[in-house]
Amino acid sequence: HTLALEGFYLILTNRGWTCRVLGALTPTASLVKIVEDTKPMAVILSSHMNTNRRDAAGSIQAVSRLVPTFYAGNAFSLPKNREGLGATYLDEDLPAAADRLEAALAS
Repeated sequence: HTLALEGFYLILTNRGWTCRVLGALTPTASLVKIVEDTKPMAVILSSHMNTNRRDAAGSIQAVSRLVPTFYAGNAFSLPKNREGLGATYLDEDLPAAADRLEAALAS
């Protein structure tokens, strides 16, 4: 379940971005604290399992109030599962997602 996220990490680091990958099931409160303490340029969340979508959506909504937030994963592949999240969906194509991320952060 982490292969795509790790691949995306490699794409971003090869493009010169400094990235930090947190573990699966990082609690929302811990994620918010990390964002507040480290002040990243952006946060990217991924959820592949529908059973974790609700928790992932809560984390997306919480951090999107603090920094630009992006998300991906099979749990969000249906448009109805992306409604009201207040963040940018990156879709499945990793290089295209990196381009989308960079364009959003450049503007």
